Amino acid sequence: MIDTLERQEIIRDLSTSGYSIKELKNLDIQPRMTYYTPDGRAIPNLPADPYSLMHYKRRGLTLTPPLLAAEEIPPPASPRKRRVIKHRKSRGKIKGGISV
Repeated sequence: MIDTLERQEIIRDLSTSGYSIKELKNLDIQPRMTYYTPDGRAIPNLPADPYSLMHYKRRGLTLTPPLLAAEEIPPPASPRKRRVIKHRKSRGKIKGGISV
């Protein structure tokens, strides 16, 4: 970081060369927006800079809510239940690699 005197000197040198320095306000504030998932859920306060817009759009989020309400979207099909295979217990205990 430069101190105030050095900063004023730089501004003075640049102004003699024809440049002007203007303070930029609100640099710490990043634009934020509400994004919507395809099922209509709102996700507020996400970054809205160009990189983030592209990133969230690639992931399926939009800046406007979807036309279909969440109730109109059919629920996903339930997954098939897997059949559990029971293993048989061994008949004898193994001692030293030899079954008894």
